[in-house]
Amino acid sequence: VNSYGETYIYMAIRRPHKPVTSSSEVFAVNTWGGTAPNPPALGAGFPVDMVFHKIITSDNGSWEWSSRLTATKVLGSHTDAGESTDGQFNFDYQTGAHDSGSSFSNHYSWLFKRAPGFMDVVTYEGNSTQQTSIPHNLGVVPEMIITKARTVSQGTGNWNIYHTGIGNSLIRLESSNQAITGSDYWQSNGNVHTDSTFDLATLAGANYSGNSYVAYLFATLPGISKVGSYVGNGPNGAQQVDCGFTNGAAFILVKNADSSGDWYLLDSERGINAYNETEPYLTLNNKNREQTANILGYHNVGFMISGQYGTASLNNAGEKYIFFAVANP
Repeated sequence: VNSYGETYIYMAIRRPHKPVTSSSEVFAVNTWGGTAPNPPALGAGFPVDMVFHKIITSDNGSWEWSSRLTATKVLGSHTDAGESTDGQFNFDYQTGAHDSGSSFSNHYSWLFKRAPGFMDVVTYEGNSTQQTSIPHNLGVVPEMIITKARTVSQGTGNWNIYHTGIGNSLIRLESSNQAITGSDYWQSNGNVHTDSTFDLATLAGANYSGNSYVAYLFATLPGISKVGSYVGNGPNGAQQVDCGFTNGAAFILVKNADSSGDWYLLDSERGINAYNETEPYLTLNNKNREQTANILGYHNVGFMISGQYGTASLNNAGEKYIFFAVANP
């Protein structure tokens, strides 16, 4: 499509860039088959650009991530394996995704739409070159970036995460390990993330030549989403995390960056209760079924962190936690 001296004709249609006024325009939680027996199985009420799915009653139910750009292909956040094929994971709908017409109340999905300042999805090819900048259409500087090798012909297939709360350090989605520090994995030598590119710097794991990658980018959109961090204050030290919301959080993903700990996922569809009550949660880094614990709770401006101290604690004294949250409409 670029022969010297030749003239080419083309047509291009811009992707919608209407400003988001409610989280319901870009995020939804739903069970499988709310429209059964007719597809789409994963209903959202808007065109879906990215989704992850889990059978919440099974310890063997894999996480399945897919996107409009990688339709019919799925990845699992519990593994570093490359993508597999699911021919029904299509996105040819204006109100959801997936071709199935079946209904399962224990199958949950979390659905996202790309929007300026909120979220974007990018695919790219690795080139094994340091300081590589990848174009994106988020429209603002990304605050959280999740990259994953779709094909793994060389190197590793890790889920590599940049989060503004830990800067140039690296943390992985398929692992409970703490953040890896000591290297400029993302930004170095004057290369920085911008409102149109993100930088891979020395992060070979997200840029091996011969591998294809997908990246999910997130940012803080006032009143809609929040990428942030907080420091735990220990047992019996419940604290409020202010996300700038007015009706609490619909979705919360949180991870201890300083110590080993799972990636905890909570949402208002399954229940975010008062901070001194138990909440159902899932962990993105393994296939465990839904469990309950008193780890966080509702607050109108964001969420409350429980003072509980133990295996599922999200409030260990002096330790940093990173999170991404989406507001209730």
